[in-house]
Amino acid sequence: MSLKVLIYNIYKLLWRAKTAQQPVNSHSTAMPKSKGGRPPVAFDEAEAMRLRRQGWSDHRIARHTHVAPSTVGSRLRNFTPPIPPTPPPIPVRQVPVPARKLPVLPVVPKPPIIVAPVQQAPVPIQQVLALPPAPYGIDAIPNGAKTFFLVNRKANAELVMHLGQPAIGVERWHPEYASLPAFQAAERIWVVMNSGEDNSAFFKSIVANIWIREKCLVSVDNGATPNTQPLQVGNWVQNVAKYKLLMDRPPDGSRPKTDLSSFELIHNFQLLPLPIHTDKIAALCKRFEAETDELSGGLDWQH
Repeated sequence: MSLKVLIYNIYKLLWRAKTAQQPVNSHSTAMPKSKGGRPPVAFDEAEAMRLRRQGWSDHRIARHTHVAPSTVGSRLRNFTPPIPPTPPPIPVRQVPVPARKLPVLPVVPKPPIIVAPVQQAPVPIQQVLALPPAPYGIDAIPNGAKTFFLVNRKANAELVMHLGQPAIGVERWHPEYASLPAFQAAERIWVVMNSGEDNSAFFKSIVANIWIREKCLVSVDNGATPNTQPLQVGNWVQNVAKYKLLMDRPPDGSRPKTDLSSFELIHNFQLLPLPIHTDKIAALCKRFEAETDELSGGLDWQH
């Protein structure tokens, strides 16, 4: 055996005895014990990492820590420095800051803000035209009727209708009535008025409208009729309607009389005057006053 080998073996025995007496470093990472083979070598990884950061090589660190250079490389390769515990927060003492008093400034009133009025554009309001009242009896006119009575107000229309004659009652004529089917189909309209009533508004509204004026003939008990009857103040509408009823239904059972020319001649039916003929209009609308007993005169149906 050479002297070099002998010295190495003695050094190895002394190193093993020394390492067996030294306590295990608390900072070393405990390696799991293998089921077989050599036991893990105690190695201070934190110290070795510190020496490496100072520029030591793995061989120098191995000689200093008495381990193999390969152990130094493998241990430092997977080294993770321990995370130090978080120190408790240091309470910050808040020093009270005295409130600073601001100088009180005098309040200066602000001038009023004058806002110019905004003129809005006028919004057009749609005018809703009021519809005129419906003519009384318009629904009772037969479809396609060529003739019927037109009288003043509802009461006279009811009287004529009670005598079996088609009739319409209005207080005044409205141009909207011209679109009604009954007025469209009519060829001749008999306007009959009682002289004891105020017919001025009723008659003048018909005269002022050329469309309805040309379809109408007017009769009034103003004493101008060719028959021999006395003046029938207040009964003229009833008188004319009864005569027309007897023509349609003769009492002797004969055939109805269809000659309307004689009916219109006897009761003095005439064309309506123009609006400029104010004297004729006034004569037709003249109101006659009579005593009550004069209204009960008998009617002669033989003419």
